[in-house]
Amino acid sequence: MDAFQTFIDMGSYGSYVWPSYGLTVVIMAWLVMSTLRRLRNREQELARRQGEFPARRNRGGATDTSGPNTSEDAASS
Repeated sequence: MDAFQTFIDMGSYGSYVWPSYGLTVVIMAWLVMSTLRRLRNREQELARRQGEFPARRNRGGATDTSGPNTSEDAASS
């Protein structure tokens, strides 16, 4: 038990080290939650905006579902 107490005390610097670790964990958790919340909001906004416009059609009249960069586009370049 004495070795554990020595570890916790960290040579009398424990009162500085452990709060620093705690603050770091809180900040990192906040950053993860904030990022995930922002991602969810932007995905919802993107879905809403994509729903506002009809599907784009290519020159042949078919609905374009392949995305902006297809292998056919790269081959014709």
